[in-house]
Amino acid sequence: MTKSNEGDNKPSAEDEEEQRSQRVTVKQRDPITGVPTVVEVEGMYIGGQAFSVQRNDTVMLYSEEGLPYIGVVLDFDEAEDEGRPGEMEVQARTCWLYRTRDLKGAAKLAMEEEPAVTRRAVLSEAKAGGDKGTLQEVFMSNHANHVFAASIMHHIRVWCLPDGRLEPLLLPAGAAGGGPPPGASAASGPAVSRGVLLPGFVARRMYQTSKARLLPLGKVGPAVAKKELE
Repeated sequence: MTKSNEGDNKPSAEDEEEQRSQRVTVKQRDPITGVPTVVEVEGMYIGGQAFSVQRNDTVMLYSEEGLPYIGVVLDFDEAEDEGRPGEMEVQARTCWLYRTRDLKGAAKLAMEEEPAVTRRAVLSEAKAGGDKGTLQEVFMSNHANHVFAASIMHHIRVWCLPDGRLEPLLLPAGAAGGGPPPGASAASGPAVSRGVLLPGFVARRMYQTSKARLLPLGKVGPAVAKKELE
């Protein structure tokens, strides 16, 4: 993914063309405006299991670069498919979550002083193909684009926290796989239990793309959060 303040984090035309084989069906519409409010995605990335997507869902989206995009679905719209005249294509207006590698300017420098969170939450009942216990930090933004809804791969879990404290995501020591630190042996002494973090991504800060700075979510006012989305 290449980023710029004008179009960062938006799948390219080539990315979206790859996804036209994934069927998207409108399941619900607004009774007044008629715009889609719930769509069903074919689910070609999760074994063909169709799933529903609605506003405010956090999802991963296809990227030909290999590392999927991450976003929050704000709403849906329909537009005529330029490649197939007479047919309509469902689009999703998506607010992007940035990865650490995508930050620029002052935000990138700030991350060198305060690294993003990467922790292990060893969950004995984690489903195959899930997030595998890695909790990584992503950054909310006030940058949104319209993309094809067919580029949506699946839902993801993102925990939004108002500040840097991780306590809301900590499970009691001994729960869900908590135990001695990796590599500990009986000879090293009594087992030391450790708390574990719930799986998923965590967002504690917003990346303001226009100024390339990071703001704690708890200190982001509505005017700042919506400024570039409107």
